Formats: sequence, structure tokens, C-alpha cells
Amino acid sequence: MSKKFFLQIILFSFIIIIIGGTFYYINKETKNNQELSSTKTEKNQNKESKKKSSIIKNIKYTSADSKGNKYEIIAKLGEVDFNDQEIINMQNVEAIIALKDSQIIKIISDFAKYNTKNYDTQFSENVLMTYDEHIIRSQNLDLFFEKHIAQAMNNLVYENNTSRLRADKIEIDLITKNSKIFMYNKKKKIKISGKI
Repeated sequence: MSKKFFLQIILFSFIIIIIGGTFYYINKETKNNQELSSTKTEKNQNKESKKKSSIIKNIKYTSADSKGNKYEIIAKLGEVDFNDQEIINMQNVEAIIALKDSQIIKIISDFAKYNTKNYDTQFSENVLMTYDEHIIRSQNLDLFFEKHIAQAMNNLVYENNTSRLRADKIEIDLITKNSKIFMYNKKKKIKISGKI
């Protein structure tokens, strides 16, 4: 009887160890999952709060080069690009380029990506560029401030006092005002018409 009793105690102890181990494992997994879920929630909340805190209203950047050329860009709303901290994504944008010994150039657009390091700016949607009697409308305009180059493209219309021109792309040297006009498809021709 003592052998039988001894086997029963070992079997009973073994069952208690298995049940206890199972409960311990399940409890540990549940706790880990809760901690993981809590950590993910905190990270998401931190990302959201960082996103919200990076939005800037009524922003203005001013820069100048060694030759005295000045560039000012104003936006109703701006947001830091988390993939590239030097980029500010802007909305409702107005830019003024004051080149030494030259006419002031104004650019207006719905959106822009402004590089705080080199001042290059990619304007997009409903872009309007004006200088002297020249008007350029397009969907995109890339400004390379240090090179003094502007490239307007996509639904491009150029107008002055006497004529209207439609093309795919125009590249303007902002210092000399010399420009190059392109069509992406060489078989298509630039459309020029007189202004009424």
C-alpha cells in the first residue's frame, strides 16, 4: 500500500506541476501581450502627438546669398517631413524673390516643399509666377535658389503683353531672364498665339 500511495502522490504532484505551469505560462503570455499592446499604443500616441506638434501656422522663412539676392517664403500652414527634417511641407504658399538689380519675382501655389538647408522649393498645384509683365501658370514649379533657376512644367501657360504660349516645360535663368522652352514629345509643337 505504501508503493501505491507513493505513486499516487507522485502522480498527483506531477498533475499539480503541469496545471501550475500551464497557468503560469498563460498568465505570462497574457501579461506580455498586454505590455506589447500598451507599448504599441504609447508609440502610436507619441507619433500622433509629434505629428500634431510639428504643424506650424503662418510660417515665414527668409534667406539671402552672398550676392545680396533675397528669398522669402510664407505659408499659412507648414509641417516638418519626418523622413527628412530639412523639408517643410507647406500649404497656401507665397514666395518673393528679390534679385539684386532685377525685378521682384512672385510665386503663389497651393502647396510647396521647402528645403531649409539650400532653399530649393518645389511648388505644386495652381502655381502662378509673375515678374514684370510676364505671367507663368503651371501645376509644378521647381526653384533652385542657389543656381538661380526656375523650371515650370505641367499645363504650362506663359503670357506677356503680346502673346500666349503653351508648352510642357520652361526653364528660366532668374538672373539673365533667358529661358528655354521644351516639349517632352519632340513631334509636338509649342503653341503660340497672339493676345487679344
